[in-house]
Amino acid sequence: MKVQVVNNLSEFYSAVIDVRMLNYDYIFGHLENSSIAVKVAFEDVDFIYENEFEEKIVKYRDLLKISLPGTVTIRFYGAFCSVLEEYFNEEIKSITILKDDDEKARKGYWYKRVELIINEIRPACITASGRNYADKYNVNMEDIDILQFIYNCKKGIYEIKTEIGKNLERLRIYEKALRSLNDPNDDPKKKALEGM
Repeated sequence: MKVQVVNNLSEFYSAVIDVRMLNYDYIFGHLENSSIAVKVAFEDVDFIYENEFEEKIVKYRDLLKISLPGTVTIRFYGAFCSVLEEYFNEEIKSITILKDDDEKARKGYWYKRVELIINEIRPACITASGRNYADKYNVNMEDIDILQFIYNCKKGIYEIKTEIGKNLERLRIYEKALRSLNDPNDDPKKKALEGM
């Protein structure tokens, strides 16, 4: 895959880049016929596809939010896209990644479990595994039981709200400590002693 930088404000404007890696936000690679490494924003480029799977990766860009081990190439996203299209057998308009877990696998292998929602209405679970540095993947997909999904969503919301509450309390403690350090006259112990 290659890209051409189309943002005229970029220092690499009009340059062609050989893509080595990409994520949801950035394209990483080398300037064509050069060893100069570059990083450009996803929105700043036009894609030059060399394989069909590369078009799917860009079309389903949200899949790039799935983290991959460093031993996995971008071809994985292409395999992932093919499974999605086969399974849903309808136009995919949106993909929302809910959970992206790396699970333990034996040495030399990797294993992922991804929960997502397709077209904002259909929850599904995808498990994927493969061997490090190999472009062969085992990708399986299944629908998530809607009642179980609703239960898990409610549980997740509760856990997140609880965590937010704990973090807000810690934030207040830190802010109070900073105020005390910045204004020694704001010391409650000192005020209590003065009031005696």
